[in-house]
Amino acid sequence: MDTSYIEGLIKDRAPAVCAASASAIIARARDKKGMSVEDTALVVGAVGGGGFDAELFESASAVKREIYGERLVFFAPLYLSDRCVNDCEY
Repeated sequence: MDTSYIEGLIKDRAPAVCAASASAIIARARDKKGMSVEDTALVVGAVGGGGFDAELFESASAVKREIYGERLVFFAPLYLSDRCVNDCEY
């Protein structure tokens, strides 16, 4: 995916997203209908300016509860050597 395309969506189009459009995107995600790259960029870019942050975080929390329940889920990387690409020290 071209990062300049995503950055352009966030910079140019996201500020113009109206609350109704953002709410429709969030509702679709809440119903686990998926989000396109464009939808995601528009919602991420519009966070903080549309007053729908609470709706976004509440929906994300609800989807997380529906998928994982009330448990903590940890994802641990699997290392096959003692060499780390992040310059970690073991």
